[in-house]
Amino acid sequence: MECWRTGVQIPPAPPLKNNLLFSNKLLYFKDFHIPCGTHYWYTWGMEDLSKRSHLLNRNGHYYLRVRVPVDLSSQYLQKEIKRSLKTKDAKEAKLRLSIELLKVEEEFQKKRRQLLPPVASSSGIAPLPNQISNTDLERAVLVWHKKESAKSALEDDQLRIGISPGDRETILENLRDDLAAFSNSDEAVYIPAIQTTAIKILAESALDKQALDNQKTKYFYNLIRQARMEQTFESFERFGEFFQRTPASLFSNTQALSLSSETIHSNDVSLENLLQRFRTAKRSDGLTEKSLAGYKLTFDFALELFGKQKSIKSFTPADCREFRDKLSQLPSNAKKKFPHLTLMQALEKRSPDTVEALSETSVNGHMKNLSAIFNFAMRERLLDANPASHIPQLKAKRSNKKKRGPFDGDEIQKLLYTPIFTGCKDDEHGYNVAGKNKPRRHRFWIPLIGLYTGMRLNEICQLFTDDIECIDGIHVIHARLDENGIKTLKNEHSERIVPIHKNLIKMGFLDYVNKIKIQNKKQLFPDLTASARGSLSDNFSKWFSRFLVVSKLKREKLCFHSFRHSFRDECRVHNINKEIAATLGGWKYSEDVMDNYGKGHELKVLQAEINKIHNNLQLIE
Repeated sequence: MECWRTGVQIPPAPPLKNNLLFSNKLLYFKDFHIPCGTHYWYTWGMEDLSKRSHLLNRNGHYYLRVRVPVDLSSQYLQKEIKRSLKTKDAKEAKLRLSIELLKVEEEFQKKRRQLLPPVASSSGIAPLPNQISNTDLERAVLVWHKKESAKSALEDDQLRIGISPGDRETILENLRDDLAAFSNSDEAVYIPAIQTTAIKILAESALDKQALDNQKTKYFYNLIRQARMEQTFESFERFGEFFQRTPASLFSNTQALSLSSETIHSNDVSLENLLQRFRTAKRSDGLTEKSLAGYKLTFDFALELFGKQKSIKSFTPADCREFRDKLSQLPSNAKKKFPHLTLMQALEKRSPDTVEALSETSVNGHMKNLSAIFNFAMRERLLDANPASHIPQLKAKRSNKKKRGPFDGDEIQKLLYTPIFTGCKDDEHGYNVAGKNKPRRHRFWIPLIGLYTGMRLNEICQLFTDDIECIDGIHVIHARLDENGIKTLKNEHSERIVPIHKNLIKMGFLDYVNKIKIQNKKQLFPDLTASARGSLSDNFSKWFSRFLVVSKLKREKLCFHSFRHSFRDECRVHNINKEIAATLGGWKYSEDVMDNYGKGHELKVLQAEINKIHNNLQLIE
């Protein structure tokens, strides 16, 4: 046989194993062999992929390329099959290549079966259908398994977003039931569950069911059973439950049935690659960009300290202690104080006498992040142990100091006498200049809502107009998530219904809400601008800090969150029941199981209690 392009004589194929054998220069397949060496590829405009059989790269796009076997040349218009792998990523291309090559070989086998002539029978007895080998069945099941696994992964990722512990346990229970059914080797138990799948695979593979004798049928069903078990184990792992097991050989090593000879060592990853995987997985699990931003310094410092290409398997507890100790010397807000320096340069530049370092609390938080990253690597079976798991935390030197405190009564009244509330030039740059204008927008309402409800700043800023409701004649604010995942809550206790304080109603809050609804605006405060990380509360928080400064109210421990502290103190002053206070403020009340029973306090009770908060303040006209 000679090469289709060069005319070079190709030696006969050596004995086959599983219908496939790889050599240095040639790929031998059951009924044909394909030149795979460097000399057999067109190289103009392409990356040299001679060591990656059947993988082409044109202008950054990857393609599959397979020569049409001679015996099937009449079935194709072209001499070769070329198909886009629809990716520019080399690793992804190699993964997709193995699946697409299986599909191509399946296509070749279909064509061959169609070309076989019917066998005449002199006895009048119907001839036997074309014989089907075990390899044909394995290839058909493997093609189906690859597609089904990819589909299940997408479905599982969607389910994992925002899943509750109860829903997760329900899914795991269902998976346990599936595993029990497929683990049973009794044919009477598992065959009824896979018969529909078997028919589907045969149809997709153009395999004739009549060609399967009893022994082949049993082998076929058992292959599907093993594939279903593999898919179930994969789902378990995506939902965080792992098993010590050895995967079935067919699904753990598909090289014998694939046209690709390249092995990918996916568990030998660099630090940079691990951080990319972690970031992608957290986004898939529903972690907000704001929460993910909390990992940024952890990522940046680790990459600078250890280098992007450091193997994660080389990390030791000593490395993690070095991370902690050097991070504790890093200047606080290093990128702001030293914008033109790397973190390592900023660390060297810092003078202990003049530049404050990161607090112990911040360092401990980043150590928790580092440990979470290594725990993720263990769940992904990239590491056997977490090198950061037993590194002691730093003792906080300022642990007795509260970061935030409440407003006192005089400060609140003084705040309400500032121009933004009594009359100002405008609520943009002239908010602290007395004037005749009384704008009623976000800078007016957000502090007042915080004052009278104790809601967190982010909870207020992200409110939609339809979060303001009237239930049983009582106007309420509904702190909740939305269907599109735009809003976030701190924890499960944060979702709550808060009656609107009578003073807010008297000052015209409901009129403001109706005005925004008439404008068909979704956001209750449509003039708020989001920060670089997408948070509506970040920019307002910065403005409020400036507002406290120019109003001469700024002191240590005072910030917007001080409204929440003041609200809690007001609950104490008026002897409001702790459970009611927790319900209004979105705090966790207790660990007592009985507190989870019942529907809670009636709205009219909550309304009566919240109206006691700051009821002695002089109202804004």
